[in-house]
Amino acid sequence: MEKTAQLTLTTNTSVSHVRAMTGEAAEAPTPTAPADEWNQVIGCLLIVCCNLLLSGAFSLQKSVHVRAGLGKCAHPYATSPAWRLGLVLMVLGETGSFVAYGFAPIILLAPVAAISIVASSVLGAVFMKECVRPFDAAGPVVVVVGVYLIGAFTPNTALELSAAVLVQRLVGWQCLLYVSVEMVAFCLLLYFYRHRGVQSVLMVLALAALLGSVAVISMQGVAGMLVLSVAGSMQLTYPIFYVLLVTMMSSAFFQADFLWQATEQFGSTRVIPINYIFSTISSVAAGGIFYQQFRGAALLNVLLYILGCLLCALGVLLVTRNRGKTPSPFLTADFTGATAGLAAATPDPFAFSYRTLVKEEREREQQMAATSLPPPEFVLPPTAGAYCSTRH
Repeated sequence: MEKTAQLTLTTNTSVSHVRAMTGEAAEAPTPTAPADEWNQVIGCLLIVCCNLLLSGAFSLQKSVHVRAGLGKCAHPYATSPAWRLGLVLMVLGETGSFVAYGFAPIILLAPVAAISIVASSVLGAVFMKECVRPFDAAGPVVVVVGVYLIGAFTPNTALELSAAVLVQRLVGWQCLLYVSVEMVAFCLLLYFYRHRGVQSVLMVLALAALLGSVAVISMQGVAGMLVLSVAGSMQLTYPIFYVLLVTMMSSAFFQADFLWQATEQFGSTRVIPINYIFSTISSVAAGGIFYQQFRGAALLNVLLYILGCLLCALGVLLVTRNRGKTPSPFLTADFTGATAGLAAATPDPFAFSYRTLVKEEREREQQMAATSLPPPEFVLPPTAGAYCSTRH
C-alpha cells in the first residue's frame, strides 16, 4: 500500500512538472449550478408557483377593470390598491420565473407554462363567475397529467452554466448550425410577412417563436450565471454575461411586439394555443440542441416526456377552444347601454391586453350593424297607385 501511494504521488508530481515545462495549464474544475439533487425540483416548483401567481395577479387586475367598466370605481383603476397589488404580484411572478431558469433546464420549464393558461380559466370561473363548458373542466385535468409526466420523465442533467462553458457552446458546431437555420428561417418569414403582405397567424407566431428560442437560451445563461455568482463563483466579470443579457432583452422585446401584432390582428382566442405550441417546440429544441439537455436520456423517458408535452397542448386547446364564441356575462348583462365601457372590462381571461378586447368588441359591433337589415318600407303596388290616380 505504501509503495502504491508513493508511486501515485510520484506520477502526479511528474505530470505536474511536464505541464509546467510545456506551458499547459492545469485543468480547472468547471463550476456548475449548486450541486444539489433537488435543483430540478426547486426549479419546477418555482415555475409552477410563479405561473399561478401571475394568473392570480392577472385575475385581480381584471376584476378591477370589470368594476371600472361597470362604473363602480370612483377613481381611475391605476390608483386602486387591488390593481397595484396585482402589478406587484406580476413583478414577483416574472422575477421568480426568471430565477427558475437558473435551477432547472429549459425542456422542463417551457411546457409548464400551460399551468398559467389553465389557472386563468379556473380563476375566471370561480371568482369572475364566467361560464364554464365541459371542455373547460377537462382541460385542467389533461394539463395536470401532462405536467406530471414532464416533471417525472425530464432527463435529470446537471446545468453547466459558467462563462467558460457558455462560450464553448456558443462556438460549437451545434449552436452555429442552429443559429444559422434560425436566421435563414426568420429572414424568409419576415420577408413574406413585411414585403409580400402574407397575413397569417401561423407566420406571425412562428416569427415570435424563433425570437423566443433565442430569448430562452439567453435567459438560461444569464440566470445560471447569476445563481453561480450568488453561490460564490463570480461570473459577472465575463463579457459573455452582458452579451447574453442584451440578447435576452432585445429578443424578448421584439417577441412581445410580434405577439402584440398577432393578438391585434387575429384575436387572443386563436393566438394563445398556437403560440403555446410554437413557443414550446422552439424552446425545447433550443434546450436540446444548445444546452444538450437530452444527452444520455433513455428512449422511454423521452417518449413519455413528449407525451406529457402533447397532453399539455391538448389541455390548452380544450380550454381555449371556441372561447371567443361564448358570450360573456359582463357583456350580456347590459349589451345596449354600456358596451364601450364593458369592452374594457376584459371578458376574455386569456387576452394579452385590454386594448385587444376593445378592438374585438368594436369589430363585433360593426359586424352586427352590417348584418342587421333595415325595417321594410310599405310600397303600394302599381295597380293600387293607378286606382288612386283615377279616383282623383
